[in-house]
Amino acid sequence: MVKPTFLAQVPMADGCSLATDIYLPPSAAGLPVILERTPYGRGRTDQSEQAAGMPRPRDRATVASAYMAAGFAYAV
Repeated sequence: MVKPTFLAQVPMADGCSLATDIYLPPSAAGLPVILERTPYGRGRTDQSEQAAGMPRPRDRATVASAYMAAGFAYAV
């Protein structure tokens, strides 16, 4: 199972910091990034993990693996 490459605390304009899991493929230099933000917490299931007709949502590691295999860095 893939794990986040690192965790960043990203400061917002209101002074809060948002925890961000960043997944990078081995050669991440110059890759486009998919940035996903959710008000529900980075550990909960959200839009990218579920689709109509799925018996259950995909886990975050599966989503990250798919994005990285397609040549993207993924931050959530």
